[in-house]
Parts: sequence; C-alpha cells; structure tokens
Amino acid sequence: MIARAINALGVYFGEEVDLLQAKEDNKEGFWEHQNIVRLNDEILEALGIEWHASAPLDDSWWTKDKFKPFEEQIVSLVEKTFVPQSMWGWKDPRTSILIPLWIRALKRLDIELQFVIPVRNPIDVASSLANRDEIEFSKAAGIWQLYTLSALHFSQGFPRLVVQYDKFVENPVIQLQRLGKFMNVEADFHQISEEIINPSLRHKKSDLLSLENMANSERVTQSIVEAYSISLELADKNGVADDSAVQFQIDRVYNEVSKWRRLLLPTSIKPKLQIFWKELNEETFVEHHSLSANVDPSTGYETFRFPLASGKVVRIDPIDQPGLISIRKLAFTDGNGMQIDLIADAQLDTTENLIQVEELGDGRGLDFISLNKDPQMIFRLPGFDDEAGILEVELKVTTDSIEVREAFIEIIKKNTVAYSELASQIQQLQTQIQQIQLQVTDINSSSLQKVSRKFDRWIR
Repeated sequence: MIARAINALGVYFGEEVDLLQAKEDNKEGFWEHQNIVRLNDEILEALGIEWHASAPLDDSWWTKDKFKPFEEQIVSLVEKTFVPQSMWGWKDPRTSILIPLWIRALKRLDIELQFVIPVRNPIDVASSLANRDEIEFSKAAGIWQLYTLSALHFSQGFPRLVVQYDKFVENPVIQLQRLGKFMNVEADFHQISEEIINPSLRHKKSDLLSLENMANSERVTQSIVEAYSISLELADKNGVADDSAVQFQIDRVYNEVSKWRRLLLPTSIKPKLQIFWKELNEETFVEHHSLSANVDPSTGYETFRFPLASGKVVRIDPIDQPGLISIRKLAFTDGNGMQIDLIADAQLDTTENLIQVEELGDGRGLDFISLNKDPQMIFRLPGFDDEAGILEVELKVTTDSIEVREAFIEIIKKNTVAYSELASQIQQLQTQIQQIQLQVTDINSSSLQKVSRKFDRWIR
C-alpha cells in the first residue's frame, strides 16, 4: 500500500510487466521488480542464507571479492532500467539486509539516495509470516527484528522517512503529506488517499502494549520491543537525516542483537563432530590425529564409530557451533573385544566451553550447552592390552536458536535460585554462629564470675 502511494506520487518502479504479479494474499500487488528480487536472491544464496534469515550478516561482507560481480550487476541493472527516469525507486524487503552493497554500487552512479522505511508491529508481521509461510512465531519476530534494525542501522546519514503502517491506514492524508514533503512533491493527497487506501487490507492491528506483554511472557525478546519503540519514535519525524540521539539507540540495539544472535544462531552448514587422540606424554592434539563426521540435528540420536590406532587420551569436539548436546553413549572397545563405558566409569577428565545441564536428554548420559564454536571434552582411556580399537559415540545435537536460548535462560534461572538458596543457608549459618558466640560469651562470663568469687574467698 505504501509503495503504491509512492508510485502515485510520481516514483517509477518499472514497467507493469516487470513487476511481481498480485497474489491471493496480496491482491493489491507487490510493486517489486522481478529482476531486483532475482538479483537479491542470488546475493543471499552467495551469503549462504535465505530471505527468512534472522541472524545478522558478517561485518563488511559487501567488501569481499565474491560480491564484486553482484555490485556490477546492480550498476548495470540500474543504468539500464531506472537511470533514464527523473524519479525512480524499488521495493524489496531483502534490500533491508543488503543495503550496504546497494549503497556501494549506487555511489558509483552519483545517485542521491533517500529511504522510505515502512514499519508494522512485529506481532502482526510475525502472525502473518506464521500463517503464510508456517514459520514459528518467535523466529518470524526475529526476522522482523533483523530486517527493521538493519534498515535503520545502514540508512543512517541518508535522508529517510519511517512510515508506520497503521498510522498510514488510519490517517492516510497526513502520511501522504509527510511523504510528499519528504520527496518534495506537490499532489492532491485527498484524491490519492481515496484511490489507494483500502482499510480492509489491515488484517490485524496490535499496539506497543501488546508487544510489551508478549515480552513479559518471553514470546518475544526485549530488544524487539526496543526496536519497535525506536521505530515509532522515528515515525513521528519528517525525514531527519542525522538524529544522533535516536541513531545511538538504533546502533546500540543492533550491535547487542548482532552479538547475541551470532553467538546463538547456527550457520547453514551441518554441525561437525570431531575426535582427536594422543599419548599421555604428548602435549597437544593435532589435526592429523583426528577424525570427523557431520551431524544432522533433524534426526535425533545418531551413532558414530571411529577407529583409533593408538592413543591414551581422547578429545571429543561434539559440535563446531553453538548448540545443545546430549551424549547417550560413549564407549571404547579394544581389539580383543574388551569394552569400557566412558560415561558410567567416570572417565571424563576435563571440559572446555561447555556448560553441563540436567534433563536435556533422557538422563542416561552427558548433557551440555555450548555457546561458542569450540567445545571440548577430554577422556583418559585405561590401559588396554591392545591400544587399537573403536570409539563409539551416540549423540544428538540441537542448533535451533530458540531452544538454545531457552536452555541458557533456564540455566541462569536455576543458578539464580541455587545462589539464593545458598545465600539463605549462609545467612542461617551466620545466625547460628552468632548465637553460639553469644552462648560462649555467656558461659565465659559466668565462669569468670565463679572464679572471681572463689579468688575473693581465697584472698580473705
């Protein structure tokens, strides 16, 4: 609807035949140029993600050599399709996370960029994605957060106008006037409003309070509430290019979200299980004494058998990205058939970058959460007659960001409760000590008085 309004104000989006056609779920049309959508999809594919990504991209990804051909394609497409027009634009939500590459390309053409950033309540967006694409609500809210924060973060320094969807539907003339002023365009805003506004298209409306209530129930994160609150603040402004105070808030939330989501979200590559072995007198584990296998998070428990030619110490890296790990079986069998259960016999020596948790698996093994890409478990193997043997590992891993986050929060909650209980026990112990000290003082005082009376009688 907002793209249609911008088109009515004189912005060229392309020939009708080149735009994505309307569908049942969007009868007003998408106003997205097919060639731009195709190009952006190719860029996302080169990044190893799809449009429904919710993790921030790597820093300065657009400067890498592999994206130079895409930059050239943007320049060529714009020169051929849009440059002849006096005022042109494009709409594609994917641009929100790909803005840096587009800016880099369009600077070469000396094009003056302006951004119109439509914003809807994340509850409504997430509900729509959940219904249309069967995306889990919390993930859909994460997609909204990434796209909105990226658009606000990377458009800083350029003229931009944030338009809140519900305000546009409720007061279209006022919002059209904002757009006209921003674009330096005069028009009959009342007539345009009557032609393009269809209130029935607003399927659902939620407010900031509804979002805050969801955050309190942990269905969405507090950072999503902050992002939407900032968007609402910007939606009351008229195209301020550099609002330092608001931009500081945007960058703070964007950087915080980037840090945590990069930590908790998996890559598109399947996790890797890797084992190393060495002798007791060797100082470090080395790659040429290791074996690895890919783990499929969607299959549940998997069993892997690794042949070991030698080695008294084994290091197991159960995963190479953040995730949940449940190891149900870990056993070593030597060449003579002698087997030892490394879990039951408590052969685990040390762990690194792993937090042990309870009740993650079926209670029969070792359960951990890893928050980085290099978790390690080190086991000492007992002295077998034949050092060669088979190491059998049965495990399952989970790299879903929501499950990892919930497990991590649960650990924090349990530790908080445990700390409170420990603090209470310490307080009780301190009270008992004070009572004992008072009793000792009373005993000492009473004994001293008795001795004093005996001494007085002896003196006399």
